[in-house]
Amino acid sequence: MKFAVVTTLHYGDHKMYNDDVRLVDALDKIGVEWIEAQKFWGSLGLDTYNIDYKPEDKIAVIELKDISQLALLAEVENDKIYIDYEKHVIIPAYYEVDD
Repeated sequence: MKFAVVTTLHYGDHKMYNDDVRLVDALDKIGVEWIEAQKFWGSLGLDTYNIDYKPEDKIAVIELKDISQLALLAEVENDKIYIDYEKHVIIPAYYEVDD
């Protein structure tokens, strides 16, 4: 199953990923596909999923295959991670996520 990997729900500008070297390194190890945000959310039947993006913006999408992928992302973000299975979003977070 494919998931968008974001650090906040308003993370649509793919150039912003370059600012977080640890996240980029983790994505490189996991293997990532860059997909136009509009196409990815549209494939889930969602308009935008409340993200701010331009049509040319891309998001990092991973094929979730095993727990080691999540362990790597969690390690990058101090063991805080949130997965929205319904909307196919993985959020390595710097903050505590509400249940």
